Amino acid sequence: MAAEQMPPKSILKKTADQIPISGSLPVPKTDQEKRNLEVAIEHARLIQEQKEVLIQILDAIEELSEYPASNQCTQAEARRFASLVTFFQPSDYDALIEERHANGRCGHTLCPNSHRTVDSKRSWIRPKGSENWCSDGCAKKALYVKAQLNEAPAWERRGGSAPSIVLYEESKASVSSTSAAVNRLDASQDAELATERGEKASSLKPGKVLSAQIAENKTPVTATAPSVSSGGALHELVEGYQPQRSNKKAIDATDIDSD
Repeated sequence: MAAEQMPPKSILKKTADQIPISGSLPVPKTDQEKRNLEVAIEHARLIQEQKEVLIQILDAIEELSEYPASNQCTQAEARRFASLVTFFQPSDYDALIEERHANGRCGHTLCPNSHRTVDSKRSWIRPKGSENWCSDGCAKKALYVKAQLNEAPAWERRGGSAPSIVLYEESKASVSSTSAAVNRLDASQDAELATERGEKASSLKPGKVLSAQIAENKTPVTATAPSVSSGGALHELVEGYQPQRSNKKAIDATDIDSD
């Protein structure tokens, strides 16, 4: 009876009995194999983290491309938008703008309007990319957020280094409140200085402690230009004018020559 022949095995692909069971790793036999296994595990962990972040960014782009849900953006949507874009790079934000443009929406995520339509024959009038927004104001708000994004990928950032995104509206409100606080501080300081000088604080105007008045001095006597003396010699004149003589006797020039 002829011996049964074994089926040929492929040298390129592993069969089911050769593939290790999921979750089990080969036991290293030497120190070099142990180090190689640790490096491979670390690389696999980094790749898995990168994939998870990329999936998270794609899900965020898909969600933000439909914002806002109604004709008016809510505070919850604004906070959600600021939280999701912290993982974005500027290129990811550009992808969000393109996705919203494909959906017919304004590139500013918190704007419910449609993007403007630019005539192809007159596209040179407006700058490139202006068709992504409904107005220049929305373009300014969207680019204000983009300028705060980190260039480094999210999986390469250190813990706690994610940027805190500030919306354009919040920055304007913060500047206004800061200016008002500075004005109140100046007024309180002016009142304290007035109290130290013994002045009544109620009579002061906000932001002004002293009232300075500038007036020109009055001349009691009308000034007259000096005149040339008719009796003086020409060599005694100074720039055409006769100087006043002192009470001392002038030294005779002949005495100087005799000396």
